[in-house]
Amino acid sequence: MSKLNKLLIKFFLLCFKIIKYNKVKIALFKIIRRLDDDKHSNLIFLLKKYYNIEVGIYSYGCHKIDGTIESGSIIGRFCSFAPGVRIGGLNHPTKWITTHPILYNGKYNFFDDKTVKAKSVIIEDDVWIGFDAIILGGVKIGKGAIVGAGSVVTKNVLPYSIVAGNPAKVIKFRFSNEEIDSLLKIDWCCWGQSKIVKYIDDFKKPQIFIEKFSDLE
Repeated sequence: MSKLNKLLIKFFLLCFKIIKYNKVKIALFKIIRRLDDDKHSNLIFLLKKYYNIEVGIYSYGCHKIDGTIESGSIIGRFCSFAPGVRIGGLNHPTKWITTHPILYNGKYNFFDDKTVKAKSVIIEDDVWIGFDAIILGGVKIGKGAIVGAGSVVTKNVLPYSIVAGNPAKVIKFRFSNEEIDSLLKIDWCCWGQSKIVKYIDDFKKPQIFIEKFSDLE
């Protein structure tokens, strides 16, 4: 990162701290996103400090503030988000007399505060979420999973599964049960950059990768 970018980011971070208007904060957030380093260090800091949302290093496409991701949500390392992905949001209650927000959103002036709270989301490491997918609140997406474009994820997704559709269903698993168990134990997403670089070619050969690093566990 250039010295100029570092200075600009410091300035915009200060502005972010002072300014109270959410629309301006969103604009500043987008600017910082363009200037940030490849680990998105400053975006990760902002999301944690001001929104209580944890994002792991090298995850991309998820650094957006659109009011839908609930506080307490967690996004792991090395996650890939295509354009148009929406995470979280509030589900309308279906067992009440009406599903309209007059019953749970105070802005309609029927009462003072919310009675229905949005649910946080957990997206584990190395998840790929396709174009325009929707992840509903309360869902957990397991490590290494893939969510197809346009899918609506309404329930938990198993590690290393591929899901698609509305509602999203399992199409297949990326590896055998034994291989998935090994990958979960190896947990390469916690490796440092130097170790990943050292073994980068092995990542393209799953069987060799699993055999080599399972022996080291």
